[in-house]
Amino acid sequence: MTALLRYRLVTLSRSQRWVAPAVLFIVGVGIATWNDNGPLLPLYAICAGVLLVAATWLGMAILNLDDSAQRAIIVVSVGRRRALASQVAAAMLGCGVLTAIGLALPLAVGHHTITPAVLLLGAAAQLGCACTGIGIAMLCCNWMLPRPGYAVLTAMMLVMLAVLIPHASPVNPLLRAMSSENPSTLIILALDVAAVAILLGCGALAHQVAGRRN
Repeated sequence: MTALLRYRLVTLSRSQRWVAPAVLFIVGVGIATWNDNGPLLPLYAICAGVLLVAATWLGMAILNLDDSAQRAIIVVSVGRRRALASQVAAAMLGCGVLTAIGLALPLAVGHHTITPAVLLLGAAAQLGCACTGIGIAMLCCNWMLPRPGYAVLTAMMLVMLAVLIPHASPVNPLLRAMSSENPSTLIILALDVAAVAILLGCGALAHQVAGRRN
């Protein structure tokens, strides 16, 4: 699994498909937080929302790296479950790096009071949105939706539904909780658990569809 994950990361690095979602995230967070001196949690809510889009984009880039021949070779070598798990792990590692940037950048471009609790909630919110974004990416990858145009439109629609509709995903209540004056740590962690459940559910669905089509 370690060798397969390393292969995913090297392939992603050489393809440079990570550049666009990374630039989107850094620019979006930088513009939203530049010279802001207000409370950190609403800023981290913005970072989490931007990360949802970046995670979806990065996840689709990783999931679509292999052509059909490469995918078949990897599946025969390590199994379909491990092949998919390595892609999800690579996407989560990339989102982990973006989360660290999202935590640090508002502190670098503004003046804020820093506490461990605020950093924990900011990290939890961003990782929850990352899990949801990667789950959306698995529903829109090339073996789920072979036509790129339909895949991109579907991903955009699902991201918008996740942000705008309260009960469609944990994203909307998570962002609302982070924007409140006194967010509950338990509620945010519970929403993170729900985001992980969505990631696992989307992974199971993608695994089943891939098995039937191949």
